[in-house]
Amino acid sequence: MKKIFAARPWQFILLIVVLLSVLMGGAPINAAQAAAPAPCSQPKDFKHYFHVGRACRMPNGMLRMKLADGKYYETHGLDAPGVIHNAPPYAASNGASSAVTVAATTPYVCATDARRVMPIYAYPSDAPNRSSTYIASIRQQFQQANDMVSSTAAAFGVSLSLKVACDADGQITVRVVQMGFTRAQTDIDPVVNDLIGKGYNVTGQRNWIWFDGDTCGGGVAFGLNDDSPGVTNTVNNAIGYAISWGNCPYTYILHEGTHSMGGVVNSAPNSSGAGHCNDDSDVMCYNDGGPRSSLYKSNVCPGTGLDDFYDCNHDDYFNPSPAAGTFLATHWNIAGCNNLLIVRSGCGGATNTPAPTSTLTRTPTRTNTPAVSSTPTRTPTRTLTPGITSTRTRTPTPGAATSTPTTVSGATCSPVNATITAPFTYDGAGTLCWQSTNLGTYINSWNTTSVTLNGVNVSNLYVASGSYPAKIGGYWYVLYNSSVAWGHFEAK
Repeated sequence: MKKIFAARPWQFILLIVVLLSVLMGGAPINAAQAAAPAPCSQPKDFKHYFHVGRACRMPNGMLRMKLADGKYYETHGLDAPGVIHNAPPYAASNGASSAVTVAATTPYVCATDARRVMPIYAYPSDAPNRSSTYIASIRQQFQQANDMVSSTAAAFGVSLSLKVACDADGQITVRVVQMGFTRAQTDIDPVVNDLIGKGYNVTGQRNWIWFDGDTCGGGVAFGLNDDSPGVTNTVNNAIGYAISWGNCPYTYILHEGTHSMGGVVNSAPNSSGAGHCNDDSDVMCYNDGGPRSSLYKSNVCPGTGLDDFYDCNHDDYFNPSPAAGTFLATHWNIAGCNNLLIVRSGCGGATNTPAPTSTLTRTPTRTNTPAVSSTPTRTPTRTLTPGITSTRTRTPTPGAATSTPTTVSGATCSPVNATITAPFTYDGAGTLCWQSTNLGTYINSWNTTSVTLNGVNVSNLYVASGSYPAKIGGYWYVLYNSSVAWGHFEAK
């Protein structure tokens, strides 16, 4: 019989390779399979979202953004006007249209570290500065928010307050910031990028922003979906931004501010799966269209007391005394002792002594000074005093160890303990006099009894170089006085 085909060994090998290639979809056997790109890793993944800016939709439904500081932030998007529940006792008091006289009912706590709320009045470049109207209203709205949080804790017999930046006289600080864009811009990303450029990216600080406007445009914030219960939760070291657009009820800034403090995590029992909850008239709850929003209920809490409006049934994000084994006993709890943005009783020490408050109709003139642009490198030990009680590493200043009590002589101080130059940092107790020809672009201090610059009181304030008083004989004189080891002064 005649042979038609005489196969050689290499031909059999080739045939096997071809068959394997067909079985594997036609790809060469030695070709590396292309890995699927990570979510939001390609420029084409990002598009514009209303009131947000350029963002990418994550698999969990959140919108991811990369901002000017190189960090990624996530938000669920705009909370539209009308979706957030108002609440007593200020249900008729909205925004900045009038400066309503409201006496402080629950003392807020003046923070002595960067883990605090920083209230900001922001207005676009083509609009007038209406801070004289807004400042009183912003202080009022923060007080109202603090009242709701504190009253909810009081129902459990716990004293609790939010920490906030304060002026030297104990009033709530309100920074006035003109934006570098016009009123036609309504997204969160240019607002935050502008604030980052002005130094409002301090680790741990929550920037609560009231954006100028005559009507309520809703609110938006960057959320934190970390449900871990410990002090290392992302909340304590994150930079927070929460915006209330225009003339909204105080519940909008409280809603957005609560997002920036870690509520509502998607693992919460009544979570909508999209950053909110499904319980009735709760400030943090509405039917947001999330994966579990079909479970939204409208008859859970009566909605007649403040504690009905802030975590209805106290099982999703705020409970000062959760029962053992419940969700808030084992997950992130805004009212828990590990939240460094609050001060409260019942955490193993004495109750906080809040800073004094005053009637909320005073409107002192504020200058547009930027926020602190550096972060204190401290590891706080959670206690129940308003200040930080951790011991900081002291940076000795030449001559400080042998310094003698210093007295003011006119606008200078003497004797001079050291000549300093920026960058300069001092931490510790004592009364010291420094002279300098170079204090850098700003000075800042905290936890001090008093600090003067050529006789001008700058105690516990950020002061930009453009506001320094004139030199005396070619020098600035800094008179520093602190009674605690964590007193701080810096010139950068």
